[in-house]
Amino acid sequence: AYEARAPTATTDRACAALTSCYPGTFVFLDATTSSNRVCRNCTLGLTYQPASNQPVCLPLPGCTSTEYQTTPPTITSQATCAALRVCLAAEYASTASTPTSNRVCAPLSTCEGAA
Repeated sequence: AYEARAPTATTDRACAALTSCYPGTFVFLDATTSSNRVCRNCTLGLTYQPASNQPVCLPLPGCTSTEYQTTPPTITSQATCAALRVCLAAEYASTASTPTSNRVCAPLSTCEGAA
């Protein structure tokens, strides 16, 4: 708690509960004996914070070059990544992967009458 109103000769001091900086935010200014804490939002797509009352937002890691994103990040969570499919020797990549989609593999055709 902090002192929201100082006492006077005719009134008691008033105390107030501290604001909680919820997941997706961080403590921008700490509370003092006479002021509440100030929270700020994390930056969507750049930072996140999964816990309450933390001093900073965390940088968002990206998926690796062998992964694609299955769930986008939020201000409270990282993106979810999954491994890219690896085409087998008898397959080719019929659809290339994108940052948010897996590659599609298709079987190679067989040439009839080939020696």
